[in-house]
Amino acid sequence: MNLTTKLCSLTLLAVVFSLVSSGCSDKQVNNPERVVNPASGNFINEEVVLTLDDVHGDHNLKMIGGWGGLKTHESWFLRTVWSPQRVNLLIEGLKYFYIQNGAFPSSFDEFSQSSFLAFTTVDPVSFKQINYNHPITSMDDYLNLIVDPSSTEWTITGRQPNFPGGEWIEAVWQIDPVKYSWDRLVTHNNSTYPNAVAMKGAYVANCLFRILWERENRRNSMPVDATDLLDGLWIVNYDWAADNPNFAYQAASFQFGLDSDRHRVVAIWTDLEGSVYSETWVWNPWPEGVWRTLPVTGPEDPDALTGIPMGPVSELYDGIPEVLWTCSLLNSEPVSSTIQQN
Repeated sequence: MNLTTKLCSLTLLAVVFSLVSSGCSDKQVNNPERVVNPASGNFINEEVVLTLDDVHGDHNLKMIGGWGGLKTHESWFLRTVWSPQRVNLLIEGLKYFYIQNGAFPSSFDEFSQSSFLAFTTVDPVSFKQINYNHPITSMDDYLNLIVDPSSTEWTITGRQPNFPGGEWIEAVWQIDPVKYSWDRLVTHNNSTYPNAVAMKGAYVANCLFRILWERENRRNSMPVDATDLLDGLWIVNYDWAADNPNFAYQAASFQFGLDSDRHRVVAIWTDLEGSVYSETWVWNPWPEGVWRTLPVTGPEDPDALTGIPMGPVSELYDGIPEVLWTCSLLNSEPVSSTIQQN
């Protein structure tokens, strides 16, 4: 087995591990020669990281194919890997809409006007924006998704290439609050975040953490600012949600960033009454190797609300050492012509 084959095998192993491990932020192999990545603080295999840099750097600037060996230059593979991201934050928004209202929006227009579609994504090949609630135009139409909304369930249908052959297939996402166990979150989150501004802050915090986790997993490094966080792959749909340091420390303001010394990601925000809320995610390398929210109820209880926000912990911080994102939580008007539909 030559060196190239060995490196590709290591990369493929990292792919499999990453795709089957929920919440895993790091591609590891069984190798005692492990080091700490100074960018993320995670244990990594240095040989694999060097291989990712060397192999993928010239193929795709965003390194989306960092999960896929030498296929990074193939459009079908990039779209296969990125396909779930087209709807992940839409689903996150539906979750918070459901928590706040006890039902889903009955139309896409109602949803897009609700403040819970703050971030959407683009096609990783053409970098054109994904269109929601738009008829599919061809068998290999990646940009358009059809939304079938109701107050009790949403279904999203689109097209995507299939791994490993690249043939195009139908992709269907069914968003059912019973399936996702969202009913158990309603009472908890409504008591933790007692008003619309507080709930909006929790939603933005979880969206930005998902964006950060995806970027770290793909780039194997932490972002240094807001532009680096979005990485050219995400679009901000509302003026209020855009990064703007001028909103810092005002009423209904929001901040998100890193506490690298403690391997934590922190979000802190306020409502109009001056109450302070926060979310914290800490890297737990052993035994799970996952990011976890703080505080947690304990992994031994399968029915516990492990990983679900448990309320403010801002007293642990004087501020966020490395701020990546600052925005207001007040204006709910969408950015004109940004959210694509019909």
